[in-house]
Amino acid sequence: MNRVLVFLSLIFNLMVIHSHASPILVSDNKAWTFQTNSRVMAVGDLHGDLEALKQILLQNKFINSDGLWIAGSDHLVLIGDLVNLGPDSFGILNFVMNLEQQALSKGGRLHVVLGNHEVMLATGKFNKLSLQDKHRFAETQAPGEAYSSENLYKAFTADSIYAKWLRSLNSIIKINNQLFVHAGLDTWALDYDPLLINSTVRAWLKYYQMKLSPDAVGFFNSPPKETEFFILPGQGPMGTGALNDEKNEQGPIKPTLSVHQLEQILNHLDADSVVVGHMKTHNNLVSVNHSLYSSKVIQLDTGISEIENGNLSSLVLQNGKKTTWHHERQIKSCSGTVRVPL
Repeated sequence: MNRVLVFLSLIFNLMVIHSHASPILVSDNKAWTFQTNSRVMAVGDLHGDLEALKQILLQNKFINSDGLWIAGSDHLVLIGDLVNLGPDSFGILNFVMNLEQQALSKGGRLHVVLGNHEVMLATGKFNKLSLQDKHRFAETQAPGEAYSSENLYKAFTADSIYAKWLRSLNSIIKINNQLFVHAGLDTWALDYDPLLINSTVRAWLKYYQMKLSPDAVGFFNSPPKETEFFILPGQGPMGTGALNDEKNEQGPIKPTLSVHQLEQILNHLDADSVVVGHMKTHNNLVSVNHSLYSSKVIQLDTGISEIENGNLSSLVLQNGKKTTWHHERQIKSCSGTVRVPL
């Protein structure tokens, strides 16, 4: 009898422990790791500047003058925040979606890592889009009709072409031994597998896209509520400030993740370093030597978009070497065009 009571007590305790464990997440099995002997190039936050992207790709021989993929089996990584703030979010999304298919057909890959500004569009926040972009996206749902906010919502909800593409993206990828993520990593990277993080982010985006659709009917089940932090500002892979190394009006913003914690995460994910965007570099040049983490964190956000008056730039990985690329550009300003030397 005592043995039975002990056994039942053990089962009960296991049930209690399980009820407080991490939520059970479901994988959609989309690949997030890739191996290649070809060139890999990564580009930072673009914020609606299609012409800047084309110039970077043209100078690095990823596209020709007609905008067609000529890089064969090479891999191109766009680190997120393709959209918002700048002049041509509509143009850049359509260009990238098309180039993604071209790359695949030529044996290469174009990886777009989800950024916080893509999450904004997928969750119905359009206040950072230009007025022209709002009209152009809305017109895809009702060509020739006057602008309506309902048609703008339709462009990014349910099963529209943009909604489906946004929720197809990964938030974390690894190519060879190099991680790529928009904002960074935090201690949650030790508790959740990237495959499950990517799947959960996609599930949350689909939930909002279906729920916010003007044609939505009925009730929509969300993923586990305790995983919503993955897509919330300032928290998940698209928004965490754990690796921050930038300045604002109040002064420097310091990282919250220790060197030891980052090393644990990198070892756990079998990676040498992580490439991020999101936080603008101090001198508008790609940083391969973080103030705290040294070469373990590479920062790409050089303010490429004309609205940020930064520099055209990229990171090239080939034959075990990391090379930063910067290019003089023409930047439009209120007083005309100015030359920005590097």
